[in-house]
Amino acid sequence: MTSPIASKNFQHISPRISAKLHDIIISAFRAEIKATSEDLENDERDSFTGHKYNLELYVFILHWLLVLSSERSALSAGQAVTTKAKKGRSRVSDETQRYDWSAQKLKTFELFAKLLEHKLSKIWPLKPEREVFISLFTKPAFQIFENPAAIKATATATPVKRQAFKVLALSIKYYDQMFPAQTTIIQNLQYWEHSAEPMVELLHLLIDKYDYSQLADEILREISNKEFKDISTKEVKDSPNPKTFATFLVKLAEVAPKCIQKNLGLLINQLGSEIAPRKRSKSTAILTYWKRGC
Repeated sequence: MTSPIASKNFQHISPRISAKLHDIIISAFRAEIKATSEDLENDERDSFTGHKYNLELYVFILHWLLVLSSERSALSAGQAVTTKAKKGRSRVSDETQRYDWSAQKLKTFELFAKLLEHKLSKIWPLKPEREVFISLFTKPAFQIFENPAAIKATATATPVKRQAFKVLALSIKYYDQMFPAQTTIIQNLQYWEHSAEPMVELLHLLIDKYDYSQLADEILREISNKEFKDISTKEVKDSPNPKTFATFLVKLAEVAPKCIQKNLGLLINQLGSEIAPRKRSKSTAILTYWKRGC
């Protein structure tokens, strides 16, 4: 959790200075990962306590910078019109609005993934401590998918998305993050209409590259137990969005048909449920994929 004072002051730092600070910390973090890797390989247990402290410090700072840079980008976008009328602040405001944090995000997620590829259980043998540490990786990785622009196929967004997926996949498979990820994915599908496709991409990556289908199975199980309401009615507050869940199901059927086929017994109730018309058409498409024997 970031400090309100630190967050407030961060907004007043020039984006270029912030980026340089971010790069300096990334460089030091890279050196610490290399030193940690060597000591893990040589089983230098006496050094683990020092590495634990240093890594927690670097990861927390980078987590904080990722979260604040995302907040800053959203804030500057919202102030784009207002700042045009304030000539005294126009130069700083224009710089903030133009600045792209993708390079820093990409470097940070690349290093997060590199660190997660090591056997961190040697340094964090206690599961509760390890889970708190790993959550510093997963929160900013999931956070980028709250922004529709972050999932677009662009030269800057695509590499960041790919590395964020890798961080999440490693955390889920090797660091017991399946259930927290399940909760986040379901919440994303409920509240963000654009989230269906990236969440399917993540599950497909886990199934295809990491041979890990457990998360997809549990999500389908949870969806099968949900009660959907017609989105045209007024009483739909906090209820699942059938349109987004329908898109999620048909996209998953396209890229991972065996997963849908395996869980079709769970989904059969939803396939016949009386919800939005578009949801029913999507359900028909899912059955079509299954009948093809994919």
